[in-house]
Parts: sequence; C-alpha cells; structure tokens
Amino acid sequence: MPTAPVIGIVVVHYGTDELTLRCLRSLSADSESPPSRLVLVDNGPGPGFARQVRVELPQVLVLGTGQNLGFAAGCNLGISALAEVPYIALVNSDMEVPRGWLTPLLETLEGDARCASASPKIRFDGRFHTIEIVAEPSWRPGRGDRRQLTWRLEGASIGGRDVMASCQLVEGFWEPRPSGIWAGERAVLRVPSDPTARVVDLIVGTPPGQGVRLRTADGTVTEVPPGGGRFSLALGGDAVPVINNVGTAWRADGYGIDVGFQEVDEGQHDRPAPVQAWCGGAVLLRRNYLSQMGGFDGRLFLYYEDLELSLRGASSGWWYAYDPRSVVAHRHAASSAQQPQRVARLKERNRLLVVARHGTIAQLGAQLLRFAAVTWSYLQRDVVAAILRGDKPWWGEVRTRAGAMAGALALLPAMLRARRLDRRARAGMDVLA
Repeated sequence: MPTAPVIGIVVVHYGTDELTLRCLRSLSADSESPPSRLVLVDNGPGPGFARQVRVELPQVLVLGTGQNLGFAAGCNLGISALAEVPYIALVNSDMEVPRGWLTPLLETLEGDARCASASPKIRFDGRFHTIEIVAEPSWRPGRGDRRQLTWRLEGASIGGRDVMASCQLVEGFWEPRPSGIWAGERAVLRVPSDPTARVVDLIVGTPPGQGVRLRTADGTVTEVPPGGGRFSLALGGDAVPVINNVGTAWRADGYGIDVGFQEVDEGQHDRPAPVQAWCGGAVLLRRNYLSQMGGFDGRLFLYYEDLELSLRGASSGWWYAYDPRSVVAHRHAASSAQQPQRVARLKERNRLLVVARHGTIAQLGAQLLRFAAVTWSYLQRDVVAAILRGDKPWWGEVRTRAGAMAGALALLPAMLRARRLDRRARAGMDVLA
C-alpha cells in the first residue's frame, strides 16, 4: 500500500514553460524528501503547457485556471486541492531543488507546533563573477537632474549568449530605462559564469558627444569613444555563489527586503535562525497556520503577498524559521523581466497596501506623502529637466508610480477594513485563550 503524502507542493505557472518544466522535473525526481503530492496551477497564457505536463509528468495534478489569477490566488487554489496534507510547500516556477531539500525543513516544523514555516537558503542559480568599474569623466545632465553619470550599460553577452537579464547591479547604478542603465563613477556588476567562455562583452553607451574611460580592479583600461561601443573583459578568478534570500525583513518604510540579497555566500548565513517573514519563492508551511490565517490576500495578486501573510500570522503568535541545511537555486526575475514597469507598479502599490493593513496610521500617512514627493522628484528629473535641455522626456517612472498610487487608493478602503477585521479576530483569539 503506498505511503500517504505528508507534504503537498504547489507550483504556480505563468508563461515560463521551460523553467517550469525544469522546476517540476527536479521536484518529481526528488526521491529523498518525504512523500509528497505535486500540484501545478496553470495560469496560462494558453492550454498547451498543461497538456505537455500531463503527458510528461502524469503524477502532477494540473489545475487550469483559464486566466491569470496571479501568485496569491493561484497558491490559494493549489492549497485548496491539498486538504489532506499537514504541510504544504510553495515553490516558484523558476526554482530548481536538489534531492532531499524538504527533509530538514520538515524536521524544523515538527520540532515546534508554533513554527508556521521553514525556509531554505535561496541562492541565485549558478555562480557569478564580480566586476568593479571606475569610470571618468562624469557628466551631470543639469536643468534639475543632479546625477553624476559616466556610462550606460546597454547589453551583456557571454559566448554569444545574452545574459543581461541575469546580471546583478550590485552598486552604483540608476533605474533601468529602455535605452539602458546609467552608472555612476564607481559601479559593481556581477555577471553569470559560463564554463565555456571566459570573456564578457558589455555594450556601453556614453554621455552625449563624450567618450569615457573604464578601468576595472585588475587594471584593465578601455577607452569607449563618443556614441558608445563594446567593452570586452576577461573573467578572471573563481566564480562565486550569491545569496538571493535567507528570510525576509519588513523595514520601517514598508519595503520588504530579502535578507542576504546579493551577498557572496561565504557561510555567513549557515546557522538556523528565526526570521521576521518567509519568502514564497520556496518555503514549507504548516497547514494549520494557513487555515487559521485564511491563506493569501488575492487582492495583492503578485508581490508582497507572502510578507502580508507572514505579518498577519506573526501578530497571531506564529513564528518562522530559516534552515540553511536546505539550499535551492533561483533563476531570478525570469518572468518579471518581461514586464518591468508592471512589476514595479505592483511592488509599489502592494507595499503601500501592506503598510495600510499592518502599519500604524501615522506610518501610512507618512508613506503616502513620501510617495507623492518622490514621484514629484521623478517628474522634475525625468520630464521637466529633459524638456528644458531639449531632450525627449522619460515618463516611465512617473507613469509607474502614478499607476501604483491609483491602485493603492482604490484598494485602500478594503485594506483598512481588513485591518479592523484582523484586530477583531486577534481579540477573539485572546478571549478564547
């Protein structure tokens, strides 16, 4: 008689067919974790991928939604199909897991009935080379734009393969634009390692009518002529593993941050520890916790839904654990890179909504005012200053933030009602206790 599963695993898919297959294959091949049942929530955009999974991986339960429910509601649907299991793992479709990754996480949860989640160490997929670039001369656009700019990163390739989406902008870069990403006088960039190639080709833009000199830490100097060019750099030294997340923290300004983000993994996070919040990219959750909290808030759709549920649970007495014995790999921003403006809008909108539900009213007021002030500064820098210089204005950041504010204001009454209901529920539990 087959062993009953003790863990359900939910993967939500939208448009990342090859990566989702990679994820499902790694989960299906895991014969060293406790018995599990795997559920795929297929948000689309078409039925072809679901048919492919049913043929190749018939053990996976595929739930077709017929529309993009988002991560929050998609997870809720998958969780509802796993009513018989006491533990549920959530795994992003761009993750890859090793065999046995769930075993230490389950041990952690079984060690304390009030521990609601156990999180693995999440690393960026592969290894990376770090490049420090010092550039001169600098250029100030002026007319209200006070930035000191030197060069613009427009593309990156290794062995002829485009790796721009996998590059990590560690330090010294400004906001991305369609034309590229401006850097300051000193910038730190990480590029993925490729065992078949030891050179990275960077496509570099320059300030108007001006050339730049780029110098790397090994003393290599490249002169880029006015108008830009290609900067080829030998990748020396060992490639290193880089951390994506070892837990999530909620800052006073409402931003949720990945603890350990872009740190070289040198063992500094190799001790188990409690964390303020868990990351929905890869986590093992206790069903009792999910049932008591009512699951994710589907209105958040994508981003901050895991932080919101973490905060809601913490206020009801649950705590969360990080266990570095489990390590998984994340192909970061594999789907979100295709819609950067939408991603930015959802992140800013949801940040404000989480503050509305879990912060103080004073915090909410301060963040709304600060949001408006920052948006005004982008309007002055990217639109007004550009027009005064005779350049084409860039509306991207202003539109993104305006859309985020409009979305937040539309959902604000609902979030404030949820805030009141949360408090009543906690008061009721205190009375029962």
